Amino acid sequence: MSRSEQFAEIAQIADDVCDDCVSQEQLSQLNNLLQGDFAAQEFYYDYIRTHVELKSSADRCMEFVYRRITQAEEFIVRPRAEKLLAQYDQSLPQDRSDKHPNYKLFGALAVLVLVVMALIWLLVGRSASSAAVAEIVQGKLAIVGAQGDIDDNYLIAGFYQTEQGATLKLFDGDTLHLGPNTLIKIFNNREIRAKHGHFMVESSTLPSTLLHRPNYLIQPNGGDIALDLTASTPLLTTGDKTLLNPARWKPTHFWTFEGQSDRIIDAVGSAYGIPSSSTTVKGAVGQAAFFSPNNHAVIEFGSGGGTVAGTGSFAVTDGLTVEALVRPDHFAKLGAQNDIFRNEYADRDARVLLGFRTGDNANVSLVFGLFMLEQGYQELIMPLDGQNGRPTMADITDGNFHHIAATYDVKTGLKVIYINGVPRASLQYPAGSKVISGGAGTTTIGNSATPSLMDTHAFYGAIDEVAFYDFAVPEFTVGLHRENASQGLNYFGLSPSSTKLPRRVKLQLPSNSVVELDKNTGLPRKIIGRDSPQPSAKGRH
Repeated sequence: MSRSEQFAEIAQIADDVCDDCVSQEQLSQLNNLLQGDFAAQEFYYDYIRTHVELKSSADRCMEFVYRRITQAEEFIVRPRAEKLLAQYDQSLPQDRSDKHPNYKLFGALAVLVLVVMALIWLLVGRSASSAAVAEIVQGKLAIVGAQGDIDDNYLIAGFYQTEQGATLKLFDGDTLHLGPNTLIKIFNNREIRAKHGHFMVESSTLPSTLLHRPNYLIQPNGGDIALDLTASTPLLTTGDKTLLNPARWKPTHFWTFEGQSDRIIDAVGSAYGIPSSSTTVKGAVGQAAFFSPNNHAVIEFGSGGGTVAGTGSFAVTDGLTVEALVRPDHFAKLGAQNDIFRNEYADRDARVLLGFRTGDNANVSLVFGLFMLEQGYQELIMPLDGQNGRPTMADITDGNFHHIAATYDVKTGLKVIYINGVPRASLQYPAGSKVISGGAGTTTIGNSATPSLMDTHAFYGAIDEVAFYDFAVPEFTVGLHRENASQGLNYFGLSPSSTKLPRRVKLQLPSNSVVELDKNTGLPRKIIGRDSPQPSAKGRH
């Protein structure tokens, strides 16, 4: 996807900014799209810069200087040197016949002024008369590299590092406490990039200062928060209403079974399903769920664009997750299985499988199978025997929907099955063991697409809210998905719908808790304690 496609809404508003026909409503929308999204800000800057350069090239008397010193770019409009010399020559007495004003120049200048004013109004949020964004209240900071400046304890945007800890007063009113040897990049008076060390935001305003990391954005939301980046995994101590914007949270595919189409809509990707011999019943979330009335009911989703193993949207690199809400009415006969989700390559060995299987003595197990490089097809089998916290067959067939999630993390090699948000079975493989999936096979829900296998792979009951991810959803987030579903929302806390998921999502974190964050996705991994953010002994004044 190109940048213009990724930020189509921003490009459309930027066009109106450049054409001097932007509305106040559009500017407010632009502000929301840009706030807290550095990639979007960079796109907007580049888009505006290109337009202005083209506009000003109509009259070459003006020079447009673009400096990316920090995330907040600097625009300078000045006469070109050769034009100044020409103006000097023209100051000598001479006969001039053309004395009409240069309307192109005036137009270009008007556009430039509009652009600069829009950027200042949208992204800086303070008086343009001062470049300072913060004041050192206590401690010392050193400038890192060429970005930054300290003048009489006032800081401009740039990179800084503490020596023995420091306290900064940001010009939006919030106070930032920094631990020893903390590296920070200040973008503006409300946005901070936490590079390394220990940070605490003492909030006094709304909106509060935003803390950025490559894979997540933390919004204190009026409360005090602390972030410790010195531990092996990031530790966030939340306030009362702390919000987290993870960078990687969307599934690759998400089927809600809502909508009026004759196809099963994918709310993220383009893998639309074709139902066969199936019907719908009242869903666990929303109005509808897949229901299998016979052993030939199936939904086929194609290959996701795959042609050979490891290609297409069902191919994964970092790991995978399959989750669904299921209500089995009964289980298949001896030796058969009830497929919830199946992604199968042509030889049937390179597959992803989640479903129930009936074994000896009519015992039923939940099976999560993957084809792993150098190990072949491997299954994690969890018996429904009521032992060690595992549910029984009667528990699963009690007439209610149950949340099932199966995850595999390539980095750690850990495969896990969750029932109703709780891990109930796991299997450890060598760290780094990769999965082979995707390719030219067919992905199905509720059965196999192979006619000869339908009798022995049909799911008997209802399936709702099926999601496929190309990463392992961490434990806390799995539980959060289940909790959201129990409240009638989709996994992400949104109203059930077949419409596309939004570009960003805000997760409400538990108050006054220590949350371990996932380095790769930015999602919360687990709650490891209860606490309140506290500044260092040198911190508060």
